[in-house]
Amino acid sequence: MRFTFYAVAILLGACVDRPALSSEPRLSVRVADVVTDTPSGRAELRQRVVDATQRFCTVHGAEITPYESREDPSYCPDMARSWAMSGMTRDMRRAYALARREAKVRGSAP
Repeated sequence: MRFTFYAVAILLGACVDRPALSSEPRLSVRVADVVTDTPSGRAELRQRVVDATQRFCTVHGAEITPYESREDPSYCPDMARSWAMSGMTRDMRRAYALARREAKVRGSAP
């Protein structure tokens, strides 16, 4: 009976949510100062996202890419771009999508 109690306690302890580790990779793109009313401003926004995702993937690409996706060179940039967009406001996401169209970017290219 005691063994069962301790086993349950250990299993419950393993299920507790832990706070995020401080060493967890974070992607950040500074977009607050970008004016998206002009094509050059939108191009600047797009370039900042491209630069941030490239830096992030250079440093953390192997760390965040699942083993099954290691052969896919677009996995990390796609995920990083998705994370960058999730931190943007709706207007910034729209401006970024417009910047990609203006640059004639198709598919998973940044």
